[in-house]
Amino acid sequence: MRLVIDANPFISGFLRDSATRKIMLSEKIQLYSPDWMKDEFERNEEGLKKKFPASADFAETKKILFSFVTLVPAAYYEELLEDARNLTPHSKDVPYFALALQMKCPLWSAEKEFKKQSRAKIFSTAELLKELHFH
Repeated sequence: MRLVIDANPFISGFLRDSATRKIMLSEKIQLYSPDWMKDEFERNEEGLKKKFPASADFAETKKILFSFVTLVPAAYYEELLEDARNLTPHSKDVPYFALALQMKCPLWSAEKEFKKQSRAKIFSTAELLKELHFH
């Protein structure tokens, strides 16, 4: 299954060994995200390091988790940015929707607001666990 992952589940999977990380590392899915997610992650890196359980493993975990996400340049989905603006109340989330629309695949997010539209399928982590038959 192809999925666009937004920053919330990515950071959740990064910060703790969890169901989110189990999904991220699963061979059942291929993850994609706008390439600016890496910039967003790096802008918040110092705060994340303080929350990370073992600071010595921070760089290695970052490298591993990012290796499971294909970062997609804006040029690939820019023609759908305007459509995506109408689907989300938050401008920072527009690229995730545009990429999901372009790829014709679901978006993985914890944002309940995302479910108020019908153009892109939205999966929460709990829904993905069921969909992928994880127990």
